[in-house]
Amino acid sequence: MNNNDIKIELSRYYLFERQFLIVTTEQVGVKGTSDVWVMDKDYMSIEIEIKVSKSDLMTELTTIKNLMLKNLHPVLYADKNGGAKWDKHRAYLKKREPHDIPNLLPNRFYFAVPEELVGVALEHIKDTPYGLLMVTGSQYSAACNTKVIKSGKLLHKGLVAQTVIKQTMRRLAFENKNLRIDLKYSVENNKNLRKELKSLQTREDKPNTELEPPKFTIITDVF
Repeated sequence: MNNNDIKIELSRYYLFERQFLIVTTEQVGVKGTSDVWVMDKDYMSIEIEIKVSKSDLMTELTTIKNLMLKNLHPVLYADKNGGAKWDKHRAYLKKREPHDIPNLLPNRFYFAVPEELVGVALEHIKDTPYGLLMVTGSQYSAACNTKVIKSGKLLHKGLVAQTVIKQTMRRLAFENKNLRIDLKYSVENNKNLRKELKSLQTREDKPNTELEPPKFTIITDVF
């Protein structure tokens, strides 16, 4: 199961099972890009970070761990800074700067992982407000499933800002445009492939006279 498989399954899960109002991918926010971003009918949002490899997961979990330690021991860990991920989780874990506006941030944050990464993810986020989703299934099958392993707690109670909703609507418009372009070229490529296949079949059915062996006349009279 790869990143795209999980995005497709999460889209299905939140749109149809959970009946959320909006589901989008690669949503750009004030704290980076969300793999999946969803908003329910009450204008509360969830950011979902997908991890399919243990090394990638551990990189982010280590950032969160160091940030939690800094919260407990601000002097000892004052020089630790993990860049964009550090800044994002600092804001999500309520250690916000004055310029961090809560309703520009998600109301909840989840990790989504395949079954084999559930144990390590759960161990590292058990003392955080973050949630965990397990996505199971095969990349060769449509039979995927999403299960909530740990429910995420509210990071803040503010409703999604209007600027975020407008940005999301624009993002959905881009996704729709790109999907239509992909569909157009897929249809055209399919037509071309059908033509090539038909041409090959026609050539195979047609007898090849050029390769027929030469005819010889056997002479039986001997002079």
